[in-house]
Amino acid sequence: MDSFPDMTVFLWEFPAEDFDDWRRFVRADQNIKTISDYRTMMAAIQADLERQGLSVTRVRITVREMEERLSRLELPNTPESRAAALAVYDSES
Repeated sequence: MDSFPDMTVFLWEFPAEDFDDWRRFVRADQNIKTISDYRTMMAAIQADLERQGLSVTRVRITVREMEERLSRLELPNTPESRAAALAVYDSES
């Protein structure tokens, strides 16, 4: 199994009350119907990343904060851009 030493992956954790806004914002998969579905998915992703030797940091920001961050960084609303925005947010915290 490959290992990625000293690499950190940032996962987005938003308030539960933002769930409907998040679904619209990311054009969420229809299988993710509840905040519980989202949390289950994120836990599985985190476990998989950690099995690969990656460090995982969850960054808690609202959907509005993510929109503002993408706009300020002049990034499109894509998974890759959202990940970059989380890394920038973490480094500024």
